Formats: sequence, C-alpha cells, structure tokens
Amino acid sequence: MGLFALDEYNNAARPVVHRWIEARTNELAPSLRLFPRLEAEQVLTARVTMPDGAVERIQPVRNLDGGQFDIREVVAGRLGDLRANLEAVAKRRAELMVAYLKQWVEQGVTEGSITKASGAPTWDPMMDGLEKLALGFDEDGEPKFNVVGGTGAAPLLKALGPRDAAEEARWQELMTRKKEERRARERHRRMA
Repeated sequence: MGLFALDEYNNAARPVVHRWIEARTNELAPSLRLFPRLEAEQVLTARVTMPDGAVERIQPVRNLDGGQFDIREVVAGRLGDLRANLEAVAKRRAELMVAYLKQWVEQGVTEGSITKASGAPTWDPMMDGLEKLALGFDEDGEPKFNVVGGTGAAPLLKALGPRDAAEEARWQELMTRKKEERRARERHRRMA
C-alpha cells in the first residue's frame, strides 16, 4: 500500500509499516512468536515428509494487503483511518497465519512436536498432550516445551495451581518415561 506519491518516501515508509504490522500480528496471535521469521526475496515450494513417509509439497501463499484512506488526513496528522487500515491488515494476517499453521498441524506434519488439547486447561489434559510429544530436557532434567493458549486460555493457564498427589505421581512417571524415550532416540541416532 503506497502512502506517498514519491517512491523514495514509500521505500522509506514500507519497512516501518511492515515492522508495525509484524508486531501487531504477534500481539493478536501470541503463539506466532514461537515460529522464527526469515525475510526472503523468493519463497520456493517446501517439501515435507509426513509421518507415513509420503512427501507433501507446500506451495508458498502470496498475500497482498491493501486499504483505502484519505492521504490528506495522513498529511494533516490525523491518522485514524491509516491506523484502522493497518490494524485490519494485521488482524487478517494473524488469522491467515494461524489457519495456515493449523492446517499443517491437523495433517500431522508436526507429529511429535505439536499436540492439540481441548477443554479447560488442567493438569490431566496437559499431561495427555505431553504423552503425544517427543520431549527434550534441559541440563537440569526439566522438560522443554511451550504451552500455547488462546486469549481466553491464557489467564486459566496462569492460574493453574500445583499438581495434587495423584497428578504429581502421574507427572513423575510420565517424565521418567519421556526421558527414557529421549535416551533411546539419542542411542538410535548414534547407531545410525
């Protein structure tokens, strides 16, 4: 979207606008912060090996955003229309990116690295989800994983209290098993 009549001004404004949209997209969909971004001049078709061994091709998705606003308002310092347009672009971008990633999660591309849970966030569904993951552990033996929740789930996750005795026993058994699975994967990689 060109703000100015002169290309030099647009070239200077474009990175600023892009950074704002990127930051606002991450505010609207915080889980996107977990995925590293890379600027590229050309995006090629990606090939992903599915859990069943089939190779899927992921075509790049081209997304052009635009909007309408009165440039005289911007020049006069009244930025309401411009802000509304950029907000709409960020919202649409967040929705598209989340839908794109969700599509591949549902097809199993990320099997073993992402799992989806439903219902209220409590320890039991969280451990059910961890059962499906190939966990890594830090040098202190603590599991390495991220929990991503929607805006409604975030306060519930923060309020999640300590595990009761039964939950703690299940947690310890799960972590012992996951550590052994990790060691087995590492032994297999060394042998291969």
